[in-house]
Amino acid sequence: MVNTTNLQVAADGNALETCSSSMPRLGCVMLSYQVSKDAIMFSVIADITAGQLSPKETPSSWSCSGSTFGESREGNIAKDKMLAQLASANSTATWNLRIIGILGAWLAVYCIFPSAAAVPRASRRTRPGASASPASEGLQAAIATSHWE
Repeated sequence: MVNTTNLQVAADGNALETCSSSMPRLGCVMLSYQVSKDAIMFSVIADITAGQLSPKETPSSWSCSGSTFGESREGNIAKDKMLAQLASANSTATWNLRIIGILGAWLAVYCIFPSAAAVPRASRRTRPGASASPASEGLQAAIATSHWE
């Protein structure tokens, strides 16, 4: 439990801690804060409730359940521009996942059917008197058998 009796200012003065940072042990708590001195303004998409920011509730739609959403960006950004940036980032991620999915599907089919490369193509013909590959002989026998039955 953190309280005023076990909480002290860290040696560097930038944190509060329950144990000395020179000898940390299991159960020690350190609280520190950082301030961005370069950023003068932030743009935020969130709900303000009782003076605090909280993620905005998003409604459910056709194939998605409802959720919460919150985003902040450095600088004074107009709402339309910020939403356009978020949509662009989402579109890029979607296309990356599509490409990875297509490559994964191709690899799966290639791994499942490696013998497909052994089946001769219709345009590949053997020379008269030359023996055909065992795969093509089996294929020709299967075609002949099914044709005469």
